[in-house]
Amino acid sequence: MYIRRDKKSRKGRDLTYLSIAHNVWESDGEGEGRTRPVVFAPLGLEEDVDLEVAEAVSAALERYLEARWEAAVRRNPAANKRDVVEAAAREFRPQVAPLRILSSRELGIRLLLEPVWEELGLRGMLEAFGASHRIEFAFERVVFGMVLNRLVDPRSKAACNDWLEQHAYFPEWDDWAVHQFYRALDILHEHWEELEERLFEVLYERLPERDREMGLLLADTTTAYFASKHNDEEIAAIEAEWEAYDAGEGPKPVFRRPQVVNEPPLRMQGKNKDGHPGEPQVVLANLVTPSGLVLRHRIYPGNTNDQTVARDLIEDLDEPTEMLRLWVSDNGMVNAGLLEMLDGAGWGRLSAEAARKSKFARENILNQPGRYTQHPTKEHVSFRAFDVPGRALGQEEAELWVMARNAKQRGRQLKKIDRHLEQVKAALASQSKPPGHGKKVCAVAVHQSLKRYVKPGARDDGRYVLNQQAIRRERRLAGVRLYRSTRVAWTPEQLLDSYGTLQQVERTHREYKGPLRLRPCYHRADRRIRAHVMLTILACNCLRIVQMKAGRRFDEIREVFSGLKAQEVRAGRRRYWQRTELTEDQRTTLADVGQPLPPKTWQPGSTVL
Repeated sequence: MYIRRDKKSRKGRDLTYLSIAHNVWESDGEGEGRTRPVVFAPLGLEEDVDLEVAEAVSAALERYLEARWEAAVRRNPAANKRDVVEAAAREFRPQVAPLRILSSRELGIRLLLEPVWEELGLRGMLEAFGASHRIEFAFERVVFGMVLNRLVDPRSKAACNDWLEQHAYFPEWDDWAVHQFYRALDILHEHWEELEERLFEVLYERLPERDREMGLLLADTTTAYFASKHNDEEIAAIEAEWEAYDAGEGPKPVFRRPQVVNEPPLRMQGKNKDGHPGEPQVVLANLVTPSGLVLRHRIYPGNTNDQTVARDLIEDLDEPTEMLRLWVSDNGMVNAGLLEMLDGAGWGRLSAEAARKSKFARENILNQPGRYTQHPTKEHVSFRAFDVPGRALGQEEAELWVMARNAKQRGRQLKKIDRHLEQVKAALASQSKPPGHGKKVCAVAVHQSLKRYVKPGARDDGRYVLNQQAIRRERRLAGVRLYRSTRVAWTPEQLLDSYGTLQQVERTHREYKGPLRLRPCYHRADRRIRAHVMLTILACNCLRIVQMKAGRRFDEIREVFSGLKAQEVRAGRRRYWQRTELTEDQRTTLADVGQPLPPKTWQPGSTVL
């Protein structure tokens, strides 16, 4: 008796099937014959065979054969062990129930998501919202399934339904239809304001100590584009043409009648951050803690500027918590009006300042003599600090200004300046004698980056010359950034480190658009667009808490748990579920997030958790 390995090819894959077999001799009656393998029990695919089950079967057979051999020897001391084994095999064959793997489902990430979902109180909140509507499906489980899909394998709502039915271990799936997923989005949108408020309180209670010590609220925006040929204003115009055609007041429109018209418009072209400048988009604003928890978000039409967004967010958070009283944002989101609003609302603030555009910086900061101080923990960063009284800025609040210089960036930018100057000098050298200049100089004079290095000559002949003052300014600003804050008691190091946490918002945006696949978005109705973003934010907060507890990046966690499956097994008439063997990495991570180890086997219909 032996383990037989049969290799087969299926759809381009080389598969190996295992079985327990025994060779028997078949005689042709004339003294000749051949051996023929007899399969006693098929074990299925080699990669799906559970080693613990195989060991248990082997041990049981050994005990059985040992007992048979002892009994045979007692009856007949001359008994042959081979005869005993063959007799046992003939007896065992009809009693062995073949093991078959009926399906294999995704289990790993669900084990991590479930305890976080409960910890944040999302199950209870969503069940209460669902109970307030006359629906015939489990609203909370549908939302949980969509968030799980975002974390594992983001798909459209129709494909998500198929994934829950066919690929995920999700026994709660109850013959759901796609329209129920869209109905769930509508309910989520209807209750989101209350959900976000309650979630804010829960997340605030669970903030890491570092977040509380820093006391920062990080603000930034990103964009999400749509797979659409027209923005909402154009769609509204097409609908108006159809209405005129229906009334007999105009020709038949070229474009087909739109199914959805958003009023007011939401999907609009604007300053795109996705590399799709011609596509309609929305602007997504987030308020994030240094650890990456999204406490607030808002969605705006795609042509909304950052200053308008920032004003709206400040008004929305007119009574911030005691901890979250410092507004951190880049220079693109601030202007004089916003700074005044922050001061009036009692907020501290920290922002970057555009050195080239700030008259105050050019006259009072950049030209000040002095030496740079080396940052104690960042060897490539040095800085100079300036205490600025409020009256110098025309305000009540005094500020701390820091001019930081990054040696690595400075080297790169100086090389870039040299390359630009070579282009400019070559163009200027091509100028003809008076009067005027040629096309090369004209191209430099209108170039976004190169035009700062030239200026009209002293003679009124249309010729250009190098702007030496601008060249000195650009060399002085290479690798330099300016920061300003009303936290005057801070050290410059604290200010620089706090502003560095703004990268956490960028990290959140990358996760939105990378593993969570926020865009491109295919929804058309504004409520569905907003609900799609809400699902992504729920998924982001859940994965962030998993990250904080496990102390690992989510892409690492997803890779570790991609191999943890739930397998549906049939042994004779009995059907049950079993998980694949846990690795040490998986055991440690489950313990870190507070999830007990799942049982090795369980009955159909159980959620295991």
